[in-house]
Amino acid sequence: MNSGRTLCVVMGVVFVLAVSTTLHAKSSGSMSLPNDATIGGTHLGHGRYEIKWEDNSPDTTVSFVRNKHVEAVAEAKVVHRPTPYRFNSIVYDETSGGHVIKEVRFQGSSDVLVFESR
Repeated sequence: MNSGRTLCVVMGVVFVLAVSTTLHAKSSGSMSLPNDATIGGTHLGHGRYEIKWEDNSPDTTVSFVRNKHVEAVAEAKVVHRPTPYRFNSIVYDETSGGHVIKEVRFQGSSDVLVFESR
């Protein structure tokens, strides 16, 4: 990937000790952010989050919950990809100098949460 591209995407592959990535009816999962990040204009500190969404439509509202407190809410599309992912990962847009979350991918699922930049 060259630095001249408009979108610099960094695959933040998240290997978490004692990760219990549990997908409950494909509407929630646990993941750790290895870096501070931004989602929907809201700053998220690095650490472990429960990510929850409604899975009954392609357009959904996603909540990032930490210590039973909703830290951020953002709109996303649930996009079905052909192959399930082998591990948790986060795709960032770093063109503005920060880590803006673009996608969240869960181990064992082929559904991806895709976020629009703000």
